[in-house]
Amino acid sequence: MKRFFQQFTQPWFLSLLGVLLLCLIIWYIGPLIAIAEYKPLSAEWVRLSMVFVALILWGLNNLRKRTRTNQATDKLANAIAEDAKPAASKTKKVPSADEQILESNLQKSLGLLQGSGFGKDNKLYKLPWYMVIGAPGSGKTTALKNSGLNFPLQNKLGDAPIQGEGGTRYCDWWFTEEAILIDTAGRYTTQDNPQTKDSEAWLGFLARLKKARPKQPLNGIIVTVSIQDILQKTPTQKALQATAIKQRVQELNNHLNMKIPVYLVLSKLDMVAGFNSFFSDLEAQDREQAWGFTYSQFKAGDISATEEVFNNEFDLLLQRLEDRVLSRLNNEHSPQKRALIYEFPRQMRALKTEILKFVAPIFTPNQFETPIMWRGLYLLSSTQSNMASRWVTGILPPEQCAPPIDIIGIQPKTYFVNNLLKKVIFAEANLATLNDKMRARYRWIYTGLTGCAIAAFSCLAIAWSHSKTLNKDYIHEIEDQLEKYSKIDKKQNTAVRDWHNLALKLNLLRDLPTGYMLKDSQYTFKQGFGLYQGNKLGEQAETTYKKALESFFMQHLEEMLGEQLELAKNDDERLYEALKFYLMPYHSSKMDTDSFTLWVNILWERQLPNQNKQVLLSELNSHLKTALSEKVSPFPIDDTKVEMARNILIKTPLDLRVYRRLKNDYMDLHPEEFSIKSVLGKKADAMFYRKSGKALENGIPELFTYSGFHRGFNLENIKLSQRLADEQWIYGDKQEEALTEERIKEISSRVNQYYFNEYIARWDEYLNDVAIQSFGTVNRGQSVVQMLASSDQPLVKLLVQIRKHTALSEAPVISDNMKDSANQLAEEFSSSQKGRLERLVPKSAGLSNIKLPGFDVTEHFEDLNSYINTEEGLPLLQLQQALINLDDYFQNLAYSENTKQAAFDASKEWKGGSSPVVFVQRAISDAPPQIETWFSSIARDTAQVTAAATQSHMNNIWQTEVVSFYNRAIKDKYPLNPKSKRDVKLADFTKFFGPAGILDSYFVEYIEPFVDTSKHPWRWKKNIGLSTNSLELFYQAQNIKNAYFSDKSGEPEVAFSMKPHTLDHIASGFLLETAGTTIAYNHGPVRNVNVLWPGAKTDLSKIVFSLSSKGTPISARTEGEWSWFRLLDEHSKIERKKESDGLLVTFELDGIASAYIIQPASTDNPYHNKDVQKFSLPTQL
Repeated sequence: MKRFFQQFTQPWFLSLLGVLLLCLIIWYIGPLIAIAEYKPLSAEWVRLSMVFVALILWGLNNLRKRTRTNQATDKLANAIAEDAKPAASKTKKVPSADEQILESNLQKSLGLLQGSGFGKDNKLYKLPWYMVIGAPGSGKTTALKNSGLNFPLQNKLGDAPIQGEGGTRYCDWWFTEEAILIDTAGRYTTQDNPQTKDSEAWLGFLARLKKARPKQPLNGIIVTVSIQDILQKTPTQKALQATAIKQRVQELNNHLNMKIPVYLVLSKLDMVAGFNSFFSDLEAQDREQAWGFTYSQFKAGDISATEEVFNNEFDLLLQRLEDRVLSRLNNEHSPQKRALIYEFPRQMRALKTEILKFVAPIFTPNQFETPIMWRGLYLLSSTQSNMASRWVTGILPPEQCAPPIDIIGIQPKTYFVNNLLKKVIFAEANLATLNDKMRARYRWIYTGLTGCAIAAFSCLAIAWSHSKTLNKDYIHEIEDQLEKYSKIDKKQNTAVRDWHNLALKLNLLRDLPTGYMLKDSQYTFKQGFGLYQGNKLGEQAETTYKKALESFFMQHLEEMLGEQLELAKNDDERLYEALKFYLMPYHSSKMDTDSFTLWVNILWERQLPNQNKQVLLSELNSHLKTALSEKVSPFPIDDTKVEMARNILIKTPLDLRVYRRLKNDYMDLHPEEFSIKSVLGKKADAMFYRKSGKALENGIPELFTYSGFHRGFNLENIKLSQRLADEQWIYGDKQEEALTEERIKEISSRVNQYYFNEYIARWDEYLNDVAIQSFGTVNRGQSVVQMLASSDQPLVKLLVQIRKHTALSEAPVISDNMKDSANQLAEEFSSSQKGRLERLVPKSAGLSNIKLPGFDVTEHFEDLNSYINTEEGLPLLQLQQALINLDDYFQNLAYSENTKQAAFDASKEWKGGSSPVVFVQRAISDAPPQIETWFSSIARDTAQVTAAATQSHMNNIWQTEVVSFYNRAIKDKYPLNPKSKRDVKLADFTKFFGPAGILDSYFVEYIEPFVDTSKHPWRWKKNIGLSTNSLELFYQAQNIKNAYFSDKSGEPEVAFSMKPHTLDHIASGFLLETAGTTIAYNHGPVRNVNVLWPGAKTDLSKIVFSLSSKGTPISARTEGEWSWFRLLDEHSKIERKKESDGLLVTFELDGIASAYIIQPASTDNPYHNKDVQKFSLPTQL
């Protein structure tokens, strides 16, 4: 499956998508491409030919690429199989035996490749190539064999040609799915004697390689160095080996003329003591990881930089080892292995210096050498040897470095090889540069192509300049016109439909030289060389004008007509007309030029500005006439709008469409309406209004009146049904067959029902929307009621007219002459399209009495019509009389000296059903809902006006007689305010709260007539505009009067008795003086003492405690007429006794207390009633 999806990323597939896209552009966009009005790709056979050519060219190009790749692959295979002629031919020597052996091995391998899938996919050329070099026995071949790479030819070639562990004798080729690796013989790397045959074989090999892959012979160099060589060889031997490696790399870079990345691989890491034990816990997946480091970037050739980066990266590897030591020691039980594990990081740290000494000379060039692209260093172990490990630091005894017995005979493992090749080295295949000659060749090709392009463009520029010069004079003749057109075009806002600018633009195009208006004029042929031809300019100008009509004028026209579909989607009749005229340009057989022009002009009349409207209309009509006469293609139809309109229309049954068409046609011809204002004239505004906010001039259309029903409705609906059936083309494929006479009668019956339903709904809505003017003042109420009750009886007049239009069963007698006139009138408004479209208004006809259809309407309004009857004594006249009585009431109020007092007096005098308001309510009690709603508002407003006037009068008296005295003598004084130092004078208290006092007198005079005081809480008998809180105020005042005043004398009087209860032992006696009475108690017999407040002496109250210690008595006193109550508030605590109405009063001074029982003479007393402290007088009731 993965291989299947990989096909979609192949170059051939991506190029095929591009060609297919080009073919689509040719087929669909090609016809839109025009050169001087010539469309070379308009014909289908031309586009098919171009598509066929494009596909053929794509196939030939892919065949060319395939052939070229095959040739390159064959060339590569042949070049590899050649003998080492490039090196031997220069000296005219016979190829060496080594080169002949190399050739023999290559021919064997290539022969197998040619017949395999590997060769068929040209992977020999496409895959990256890597050179593997290293000294003999450095582990190159062993590492490749154990790399885990996929060798597709392994079944035919067998295992890699490894001759034991002694190393590779000749050059081996490793063909894998990921890359091709060239495993060179170790002696090619060392070449102990460069002048011998090893050097010649090496150079011959490089020559063949360069010839085989000229662009990029190699993608990388893998240098293998054995850890054993670094540990065992002498410094001189290591220096020679490093120099040989450096020379081989330099030879590769120089002979191949490119920079090749170098990957240094240190093999046989298992020779370091402790390696096997340290990494023995790794799983297969962990052993596949690469262990080493890849340089990001540093300055090649700088030895200090090389050493610094190497040390940093190698220290990171060592740190990783140190991090694993503890866990490995914890998991290992063998003492010998634990010692090796512990010592392995130290062995590696000691090895770092040796490795740096070895690699530094290789990658540090002198001034005559090209810096080597060193990519990184990697450590691995391809297989484990039974040889003894090397002791790097010299700390461990030799027996510790011997191979453990348990690994002998066990399958060796590969460490850190697999991902090194697959995910590190092969992933950077494109890092190598191109061959220097190929890069130079590409630069020359690019320079040449650029020069040719510049030269070609220069020639074209000269030709265009010459052509422009030849045609300059002729172009100037129309330059002014085009400049004007350009200015208008720039000013025009494309988002707004601007008919004025469009007309100017079209005028300029129409009037161009040799254009539509001047197409007979000719220009000389001498002006036609190059870019412009005079004999074609006129045709082009004419075509441009027509194209402008098609692209701009017809587009604006389509948008304007299409807007009507959107605007009319909620109005089926309007939508029908809009759709018909929208479709006319697309149905030439249905085009009615006159009506279409009329419709468009009506739309223009509504949309064009008033300034110069007639001139602009004339110009637009000229262009419209040209477009229609020249049969200019309309702007592409908006199928969505048409389908939307048709779907809306088709949802409406034919009978409903007939009804709506008839209704709209009639209403267009007869815009007059029945309204209250048409009956009552200017006085209507003073008496009535509409709840919806509509003007009184707006009412019921004439179609839904008595005359509209009897004059033309029944005569027209059948004719209109047939005519609509003939216009079914507007509905597209939803046509109906011609309607039969029976079907037309059925439609007529349903149209009548639609009409009666709407008739009833419109009158219901209208009557419910009309209301009598509300009023909030006496003068306004007097004005409204006076008009309603006037002698010309406007109410009766209005209701009689309403009855006339809601009783359709009564109709006029129609003579034969009047019948003919009615038929003629119906025929005229049906056939006159201009009248229907421009909404002309015809005259109306007279009526008389006769019974005709319309019973449904009459039956619906039967209650209303029964109520509206002018016979004496019936409800309508009773209502008129009630309005007359109400008018008398308002006259009395309006012309009295004090309107507010008159309203108050009237409210007091009205008893039972004597109120004018009650008369009105009684007159409308049996009225239909419409009438009841109208006149209930009059009753409500009258009651509210009366209540407001009454309340205002009562508040005036309240503020004058009550509030003024309260603020002066009572407010914020004791006892109303217990904290106040000022006392209410007892005389003022009596005058305000006492019987027949200010507050009591006001209550009796103004409040009591309207209040039910039979039970608590008090309630209003009649609404006079006062709140319940105001009533609660007078209830509190009543309680205060009962608590402080005598019913007989009307003077302040509070009677009570006092009896000693307790006295502290620390006191020998207690004395109380108040209201002229002295009460003493000395721990003796208990007796009752009667007290009457205020008493003979009211200005002083005191208490005295005599002490048993014969010390100075303790006393307290209060002064003033309210001294007794102040003494209780300041020096006592009062508790109510549960078993009686008495109170336990405890007097206390300096911690000494004496308690008395107070027994009030009445349940209404100041001790139980605290209303006086809660009392607050509002400024208004």
